Amino acid sequence: MPIDINIPSENLSPTRTGGNANLIEEVWRLYDRALAATSNGIVIADATLPDKPIVYCNPAFEQITGYDRSEIIGHNCRFLQGPDTDRTALDQIRVALQEQHDCKVVLKNYRKDGTPFWNELTISPVRDSSGIVTHFIGVQADITDRKQAEFALKQAEAKYRSIFENATEGIFQTAPDGRYLSANPALARMYGYDSPSELIAKCSAKNLYADRTRHAKFIAEISRVGSLKEFESCVFRCDGSTTWISENVREVRGENGELLYYEGSVAEIADRKLAESALLQNEAKWRSLILNSSDIITILDASGRIVYESPSVETVLDYEPEELIGQIILDFIHPDDLPSVISALEKLIANPGDPIALEGRFRRADGSWCFLEAVGINLLADPAVSGIVVNSRDMTARRQAEYRLSKINECFLGFTTDAADNIQRLTALAGELLGGSSAIYSRVDSGLLRAIATWQTPPDYPVVDRAENHICTDVCHKGSDRAVAIPDLQNTIYGQIDPAVIRYQLQSYLGQAVRLGDNYVGSVCVLYTESIAPTEADCKLIGIIAGAIGVEEERAAGAARDRQKSRELQTALRELQQTQMQLVQTEKMSSLGQVLAGIAHEINNPVGFVAGNLCHVRGYVLDLLEIVQVYREEYPNPPAKIQKQAEDIDLGFLAEDLPKLLNSMHTGCDRIVEIIQTLRNFSRTDEAKLKPADIHEGLESTLLMLNSRLKAKPNWQGIQVIKEYGELPKIKCHPGLLNQVFMNILANAMDALEESSSPANKTANSTFPTITIKTETIDNKSIRIRIKDNGPGIPEDNIVRLFDPFFTTKPVGKGTGLGLSISHQIVVEKHNGKLQCLSQPGKGSEFIIEIPIR
Repeated sequence: MPIDINIPSENLSPTRTGGNANLIEEVWRLYDRALAATSNGIVIADATLPDKPIVYCNPAFEQITGYDRSEIIGHNCRFLQGPDTDRTALDQIRVALQEQHDCKVVLKNYRKDGTPFWNELTISPVRDSSGIVTHFIGVQADITDRKQAEFALKQAEAKYRSIFENATEGIFQTAPDGRYLSANPALARMYGYDSPSELIAKCSAKNLYADRTRHAKFIAEISRVGSLKEFESCVFRCDGSTTWISENVREVRGENGELLYYEGSVAEIADRKLAESALLQNEAKWRSLILNSSDIITILDASGRIVYESPSVETVLDYEPEELIGQIILDFIHPDDLPSVISALEKLIANPGDPIALEGRFRRADGSWCFLEAVGINLLADPAVSGIVVNSRDMTARRQAEYRLSKINECFLGFTTDAADNIQRLTALAGELLGGSSAIYSRVDSGLLRAIATWQTPPDYPVVDRAENHICTDVCHKGSDRAVAIPDLQNTIYGQIDPAVIRYQLQSYLGQAVRLGDNYVGSVCVLYTESIAPTEADCKLIGIIAGAIGVEEERAAGAARDRQKSRELQTALRELQQTQMQLVQTEKMSSLGQVLAGIAHEINNPVGFVAGNLCHVRGYVLDLLEIVQVYREEYPNPPAKIQKQAEDIDLGFLAEDLPKLLNSMHTGCDRIVEIIQTLRNFSRTDEAKLKPADIHEGLESTLLMLNSRLKAKPNWQGIQVIKEYGELPKIKCHPGLLNQVFMNILANAMDALEESSSPANKTANSTFPTITIKTETIDNKSIRIRIKDNGPGIPEDNIVRLFDPFFTTKPVGKGTGLGLSISHQIVVEKHNGKLQCLSQPGKGSEFIIEIPIR
């Protein structure tokens, strides 16, 4: 039903409240105190906001859920749900919120610490004065105890139903008029009927007894004392024959004392009635069954003191029966199980003759705990027993199996996509469930035994550097899908050769080989510092874990193969890109070489013509000067006109300077021829072939090509080149390719020097830009070329990537990142040489090229 939380404004009027303006605060304070005092959890959610967050919760809600208010406010109640929360109930809540009506459901939620609890949740919408829903109020009642009680009741009902259906004694309920209300199969068989329903339909307690007065005596006796013990009678069977029975019956009355029905059990005692000897024989037989039963038969007195123990206690708990006589049974119960056992004993005392189920952990003689499941019955009033009989069975193996199964499920559910993490989880699971001192998964690979995953191994566990003489290696090499158990390691060869067995005095080993496809790649094992005898269940468990590790190994191998393929594809792509760029660069260099070769050829013809005729011109001029000198000697006083002309042309200076001028022109032609030769050397159209070459020629031609960048310009002082050439032999190489290497390294050095010497970077301590080229021979086996600059240097992180394709430290558009990569390939792959860079920030860079002498 919608809740109206509006308070009429007139009720808050100062005139009506005696001028008390704090009435609203007082009202809400009272509401808050009331909500804080209730034991039910209360939350208020804002219906106007998305996801309807919680805006209020009372302390009871915090106490029930285990969450602090700061962790609740602003969140939706969904954080309390778990994987097994009833989806139908959640759908009811969702519909109620959407349709804005009341809803009441029962939910299984989870506290902050992960423990489950049941709550009865009522949700109601809150409307404002206009009828619009503004909030939802949730009232939560913790009904965990009730749910647990209902569950326990169902279990008890099922157990009692099983006892009722499978009991060897007849069990019944009859109305006061003698009609059978219920009967079990044993009673039907005893009376000769095919089924309990047939007995109920055809039989009545009034005509059951062969002695007609017996029914009246039954009514009289039970009316007097309220119950009957061992009420013996001769009764008719369905076919008219008779048998003897013994009944234990009691009255069941209502709250007002009205008799509702009789209930009890029936035992057939015909044999006992026929012969005492048969009775004695039966007694001996039952005693033999007790003495030889695998179950423990215990008899307690009213105070819980043990008065009898069957011999099977020695097999199950390792006690001599006499050791336990006179002991208080509660002294042997696990502290956590004491409350439930005490409660069961109290029920036994209060309900004589009623079988009561008990379960708990009982301490063995060695201090370990054994889980016992038992049924007790109070026979203190029976003179033949005079005690509480408890029939116990060892359920440790079943409980252990259930525990192991839950841990395996928990482990598998926690798996991630990381195979190594999953293998670690499985190794830890093996150690935890099999109770070892440590657990290890080792892989045998290339003669090494590596511990891939460990559990509780000591910090100083010996490092394995070889696979021989280790148990795990032998288990792997044997290649079996069966577990290997060694209960006494010290009496085997491993006690003398296995480092771990020797160091830690290991006593027992349980392991199994791990299969990867058709091969065994390692072994998982649990090690013990005491002697143990693994059970069949232990061997199966280690087999399951070994199989799961094999699956993870296969998954990891598949992922590794995928990664390898991906890396190969990426490498192929990079190589393709690099090859493409190298082809472009090579084509550029080839085109440049062809252009230079063409220019050199075109210049060579006219220069050859000039140089070829210049020598003749020089001879002619010298001859003319010689004849002029002869005229001057023979005619010292020439006519005035000749004298004037000689003075005008300064004949003396002309005769002296003209030979010098011709010599200068000859020198210029020689320089032009040298430049043409340099251009030819740099172009190297035959670069695809190995041929002897002079490295100094290549360096000089490259410097000539870059000469314009070395010269001083406005705002640029130029670059000084220092040549320290050694004696180098001609070496077989690709001259054109090496010229490309020199070009790339020298151009990079010039770029660095220009950047560091720019006005923006220039300081008072700046040095003159210098490139030093040094060549030398190394042991007559190779030559070394060092090209060093005094620029800013290269950071250490960039040096390792300097020769990677497409890596560049230059701004976008000023470099492709391929120059040094191609240079490295030319030196290393084409010439089997070495190319390295030595650099420190602020101390310049030096590239060292080594080429073997072929």
